[in-house]
Amino acid sequence: MDCHTAWLINDKQRLIFKQFIETKQCLTSLGLSEAEQDGVFAISAGVLHLGNIAFEENPEDSRGGCRITQVSEKTLEIGAKLIGCDQY
Repeated sequence: MDCHTAWLINDKQRLIFKQFIETKQCLTSLGLSEAEQDGVFAISAGVLHLGNIAFEENPEDSRGGCRITQVSEKTLEIGAKLIGCDQY
């Protein structure tokens, strides 16, 4: 962050940025490479995305099954990609 962009962020964003830098420093001190840290962040983001998936009853399933809502399809796609899995 340089002096030209410092005014663009508020205190909450500044705190989050500081915590992110601290987290990266801790992961480095534990011996994780940049690539490994990227993996940790990707998996964390993927799990958070998967937690936002909504389900609905599947009227085509006579056993009472459910399916992912159409609105959640993109969330599933992003989450699966982040954790390195196929969507289906």
